[in-house]
Amino acid sequence: MALNKKVGLTVIAAAIIGAGVWFGGNYFLSNKIETEAKAYIAKNNLEEHIKWESVEGRLNKKAIFHQVTLSGMTPKETLHIEQLEVNDYDKSDDRFLLDIDLKGITDYQKQPIISSAEELQPGITLESLGITDIPLLNSHIKIKQDSPSNYVTIDIGLNQEKVIDVEFAIDMKNTNTLIDAVREQSNELSPLRVLGFASSMAVGEVSIQFKDKGAIATNAKKNPELIPPKQECLDNLEALHLPHADTYCDAIVKYFSGDASTIMVSAKPQKPYPVVKLIDDWRKIQIMPYMIPDVIEKLNIKVSN
Repeated sequence: MALNKKVGLTVIAAAIIGAGVWFGGNYFLSNKIETEAKAYIAKNNLEEHIKWESVEGRLNKKAIFHQVTLSGMTPKETLHIEQLEVNDYDKSDDRFLLDIDLKGITDYQKQPIISSAEELQPGITLESLGITDIPLLNSHIKIKQDSPSNYVTIDIGLNQEKVIDVEFAIDMKNTNTLIDAVREQSNELSPLRVLGFASSMAVGEVSIQFKDKGAIATNAKKNPELIPPKQECLDNLEALHLPHADTYCDAIVKYFSGDASTIMVSAKPQKPYPVVKLIDDWRKIQIMPYMIPDVIEKLNIKVSN
């Protein structure tokens, strides 16, 4: 679906900005914010990819970039952001905190990422549901890293009034090796070396939540025949011998029928799950689907409202 691709690109772009701020030093505490920011961009050969019209720097760690442009490899991959706000920034030898908001995100033509012409399902557009004059997409990112505890937490949110909110959160353990390597060898790291440093990492918890802001409930009222039947859901999941099929399907049907405004998929393994094991499991279930129930139990995956 086009909507999924656009939202995915927005999350990636937001994460790139977050990483740039993270490894860019403590220029948000300086009155030379724009000079230092441009120096960082130049150092990383990103002058043609990240630009802005003006910057405000404040002593309370807050900085506001106005009219930010993120240029991709092709013109159609460009994103525009009306305002990028750094709400909090703290960096020491042991800890790091970054909290930013992106307001008014538009595409390469400065058109809304999600518009009234967007299809929720084939033939069903937001406009056909009577949802028009949609505000621009906003996003927020919060990253916390603590070296003594050897963890990183990342929260990314997308907010689209009248449509949907998406919240993604992940808690990563054993992250010091990778972070130290990136900080010390950022100009020398290849993707293969990054993967090597990341091999010690493990997933503590991960979740993604969708909150309907009007589109799903409206679609359920106007097109009730499109609500997924619970029995069909059960047949599909039970064919794979998935555990908790009834609970999963109950949550799915409630959300798409408008009886519940949120749906969340979470994984909370009893102990941190190694990233290399997760990648290996994913590869295995592609060719051996019968392993899916075992992986679901190990990761303690739940679907709830």
